[in-house]
Amino acid sequence: TGSSVGTDIDCEGLWRGIYERYLNNIRVKGKSISKITTPTETIDFTLNESFRSDVGSFEDNGGTGAKSLKNISISTGEYCSEWDFTYGYFLSEDFEDQHVVSKRLRLDQVQNSKCEPLENGTENAKPPYIFTYENEVQLPSRISKAIDHWGFYNGAHENEDNFLNIPPSVEGPPPYAEGQFYEGESDRNSNGDYQKAGTLRKIQYPTGGSTFFTFESNAISKEIVVINDLLNLDHDGYCQ
Repeated sequence: TGSSVGTDIDCEGLWRGIYERYLNNIRVKGKSISKITTPTETIDFTLNESFRSDVGSFEDNGGTGAKSLKNISISTGEYCSEWDFTYGYFLSEDFEDQHVVSKRLRLDQVQNSKCEPLENGTENAKPPYIFTYENEVQLPSRISKAIDHWGFYNGAHENEDNFLNIPPSVEGPPPYAEGQFYEGESDRNSNGDYQKAGTLRKIQYPTGGSTFFTFESNAISKEIVVINDLLNLDHDGYCQ
């Protein structure tokens, strides 16, 4: 649930004042799988003891926070193999209070080992798979309006103050008739420099080899016509 506040719309259809953003909280009481048993093997799933800091917890309503997967062990009786997961967080720069929407869980490493240590007590582990991500640009919060038409980050933080996050001169959707427009002000164009923030850059394998990834922006081939002759709007943002 949430609420927003703001001023009225003038006769030209422009929103005045700054609106407070609100969050809709979805509370889910889910189940986490703990074991799979087959005629030939047993697979155990172990969660980390601490809660994830990018997901809210609701202990006051009988719920708990979410936990990330710590490891998966696969046992066939005589042989047992374990896969361990190491995580970090992508942090956003626009939420100083470190609210949950300013964080995103990030998988950093996956490591395979035998379940039991060697006779000398050392871990019997192979080198890990290491994941590296684009970090030259910091991601915004998860509720940021600085997104392109596809929902990817585009660096347009001036969108944050817009009540409706739509580009200039957008035709009203059905059942509104053709010719009804809303005067949007948001920049929803793609920006490749920002769009790749947080994307996977490299996987380093236990053997020493690596795979590098290169991403490009989405593109469209159809010409977009911007309408500059706008009509007045009602309180819902559509023409009378």
